[in-house]
Amino acid sequence: MKRDLAISEKGQKIINQIVSMCQNITLNDNGELNCNGEEDKVVKEFAKLLNDFPNFDFVLFMRDYLEVEEIQSVLSKLLNLSIPTLANKINGLEFYNMRILNSAFADSADVDFEGIFGGRIEEFYRALDNDNFEFFEIFFNSRNLLHVTLSREFEDELMQFLNNCIENNTAKPEDLWRFLNRYIYRHNYKFTDEQLDNIAQITPRPIDTYQFFKYKGVDTTKLREVISTNKTLVVKELLGDFGAGISMEGVSQTSFETIWLMIDEIARYQGLDFTDIEELEGSEGSYSKVYRLGTKIIKIGNTLRTQNIPQNCKRFLQPLVRFEFDVKRDGEGSFDRITFQMMEECDRGTVSEEDLYNVYRDIRDCGMVWTDCAPRNLGRLRKPNVVYLPSIKRKGQDKTGVHHTNVGFAKEPKKLEILPAGEFVVLDLDYVFPEDKVEKIPNSARFFYERLEARYQEELKKRKEVKKNTIEIE
Repeated sequence: MKRDLAISEKGQKIINQIVSMCQNITLNDNGELNCNGEEDKVVKEFAKLLNDFPNFDFVLFMRDYLEVEEIQSVLSKLLNLSIPTLANKINGLEFYNMRILNSAFADSADVDFEGIFGGRIEEFYRALDNDNFEFFEIFFNSRNLLHVTLSREFEDELMQFLNNCIENNTAKPEDLWRFLNRYIYRHNYKFTDEQLDNIAQITPRPIDTYQFFKYKGVDTTKLREVISTNKTLVVKELLGDFGAGISMEGVSQTSFETIWLMIDEIARYQGLDFTDIEELEGSEGSYSKVYRLGTKIIKIGNTLRTQNIPQNCKRFLQPLVRFEFDVKRDGEGSFDRITFQMMEECDRGTVSEEDLYNVYRDIRDCGMVWTDCAPRNLGRLRKPNVVYLPSIKRKGQDKTGVHHTNVGFAKEPKKLEILPAGEFVVLDLDYVFPEDKVEKIPNSARFFYERLEARYQEELKKRKEVKKNTIEIE
């Protein structure tokens, strides 16, 4: 059972009374209170204790005690029987207290929301001062509530409430997205044409929304229009997935335009568009987010630790495009350098230790060290390791300039030994360093790195011995 030093003496006294009350009550087989015929008296006493709570103590109590197993079922039932009092208590919370309670509810995996709100959630909603979206978030911004059944009429009412909040600037489009994603999207809610139009116009995640609508068989006409015309919003979605703290005001309009045009050109080259972008779950690098567009891969992430990666190292997958730009973090004055890359998709599959060593050895022979040398970071080439992207001619100023000078890593590229299709290449270059400046070895790859480096050092010794013997013979 948690304790918090910030709880006042009065608050702790109330908590002790509630805990004692819950410990002395049981539930019958129907889930009702066993109070020897004094159920009404017990509920009134519990409601009075809730009312007497100082606001901050009430929030801490809700945060810390709803998950306590020994009292959870009884406490949830008492709250269910005290819905008007609970709503009234929440109505009286200050903004900062509301935020604490909201976060506690949203992040919890063990709160019994069905026990607290089951059968009375609409009553609870209507008892809230729901002219402010904060109150709405308290219970609808939690994954636990996904299992509480709502009537279709009530869902319609909630959608209208959300639209009103957004029109009156009491809620942001991001809040609507969270609600849709956490509740309605996971149920068989049937949107009206008007609702679909509203969602298409205000969603901050048009590509993600499009993919979900397509999966559910929902009309995507409006979303396609938004995606094809709102360049900045689409790029913001991709960048926002990579870094939640990125301030979009810190990204220049030129950078937005450049990224959009690069994606657009590669999409057109394949006969695709922005709606074909898919996030690759579980394929993120250590410092990046990864997407698929047809047979091409998009990576957005922190600038590589090592800037001057030799282009003549055949084992590095050659990017089609690399573009670097500055972003500002929310609430910070400093800027981060972000890299946008596109590359060919490679096949993934079984990688033996011998395969891994062959790649590692070739990289070491280039004077570099690859410390994240795990099988997950290798892929087999579908084509030779060169660029397949003829620039598409455009009219007017709308050009990306995808050119050989944008390709590869070195500022002055040397002749590249081209690997054929079927060979292994390194997909994630977050941990590639000059051999005299190794900065970090990821714990997840340390086992492989130590084995491969020891083997490479043994091979170097043998090479030196062979060279020495050859010189002596000559």
